[in-house]
Amino acid sequence: LTTEDQNVLMGISAGQHIVHGGGTGVGDNNTFVGHQAGMGGSSTNKATDNTAIGSCSLESVTTGTHNSFLGKRAGFTLTEGTYNVGNGFESGDDITTGTGNTFIGAQAGKGVQTGDYNVCLGFKSGDSDGANNLGSNKLVIHSDSDGTATPATEALVYGDFSAGTLQVNAPGTGASSSNTFTVKNASGTYTGDVLSVEASDAAGYNLISASANGARVFKVDATGATYNDANTYSTPAD
Repeated sequence: LTTEDQNVLMGISAGQHIVHGGGTGVGDNNTFVGHQAGMGGSSTNKATDNTAIGSCSLESVTTGTHNSFLGKRAGFTLTEGTYNVGNGFESGDDITTGTGNTFIGAQAGKGVQTGDYNVCLGFKSGDSDGANNLGSNKLVIHSDSDGTATPATEALVYGDFSAGTLQVNAPGTGASSSNTFTVKNASGTYTGDVLSVEASDAAGYNLISASANGARVFKVDATGATYNDANTYSTPAD
């Protein structure tokens, strides 16, 4: 560390390789707390505007900017990534050059190496054995005990921001055991009115009802009429 400004370094080898990058603010405004936090993978660490708290967090950073990681080995392999956030032990541990990712939970986002704009919430969410298979623009909400779940088919909640899609993969129980998404009414049963759809007029709501055997509603047409999985037509409620 030579001519850099406004860096806070606490811990053995914290920010050890920070150098001035030749531009205004380059190599400045970092906060690295912990053994080898923000140490930098070489003697030319030009990281700027980063926060890393925890042993070995952001240890490999070189030119990364505007990253915030909290936890031991959080963001450990990140080199050039920007605007990433990780909170938890080894959160975002494998990311290198990704941008705009959010990882919350121990080992969350270990399935992201170069992906952008992902959100992983929960223990080992988006991990999938650390394989770089999550891609970009994904939402994963899950708690994965062994880190082997395939996010798209096994995570409790999975979404694609770029496609505008959201799916819930949790199987139901009882009468609705074949569903991947279960809605119950206020009494906790599958019968009666279980879902309300706002009406187009000021009169109130159209009600989608489940039959006694838990039939699944999968379509609401423009008039508010509904169909269950037996294609039985139900007129809109007043």
